[in-house]
This record gives sequence, structure tokens and C-alpha cells, in this order.
Amino acid sequence: MKNSFATHKPVSILSSPKPWSGIALQNQENAVKSWLALHPDIEVILYGDAPGTAEACKRLGVQHVPDIAATPQGVPYFGAIADHAAIHARHDLQCYVNCDILFTKDILNSIQIYSVRSISHDRAAD
Repeated sequence: MKNSFATHKPVSILSSPKPWSGIALQNQENAVKSWLALHPDIEVILYGDAPGTAEACKRLGVQHVPDIAATPQGVPYFGAIADHAAIHARHDLQCYVNCDILFTKDILNSIQIYSVRSISHDRAAD
């Protein structure tokens, strides 16, 4: 049974892209567009300063956080992304995904189900 989109909790999608060149440019741009098409209230935040990220964020209309703790190779630390999102993301429900993964609207149902199970588990542990 599918949920109505009206009942979905809003989601912030977090990712740290590879440099925007070659096939990665096309794959990442298609992925971000698929996320934005999920629901009008989806928030997308891209982390890191990989080449082309600032321009892609402007073109796609998504948030860019270039200054984030990263490895010497420039890969953002997941903990730094999670810490930033906990404070700055618009939505309490957050999903980290590799920047070249396409989503269909069915993912919203899965995220909602997982969210309810996680909240129930957390309450049972208290």
C-alpha cells in the first residue's frame, strides 16, 4: 500500500559529489534532478569543493556547503556532513546518498517506513 505524498515527512538529501566532469557530470546531474523531482519540499545539500560543484549547485538550484572537514584528498567526512545537517538542514529526516544514485518516488515510502521503525526502536530503548 502506497502512502499519499501529503503524509510524507519532508526529507533533506545529503551528498558529496565527485568532480563534475565526464560521465560523472551527467550521472550526478541526473541523480540530483531525480531527487528534486521526488516532492516539492525536498531539500538537497551537496558537500565539499570538488571541481564543478559550485556551478552545478547554482544550475540545479540546490544548497552547496564547500567548507566542510575532509580527508587530505578532499573527501568530506561523513561525521562532518551529519553534524552540519543536524544543525542546518531544513528537515529532521535526512538521507545520505552517493551523488550518482537515481531515485524514484518509491524511495519516499521506504524512507518513511524506515523513519517510523527507527523512531519506534529509539523510544523502546528509552
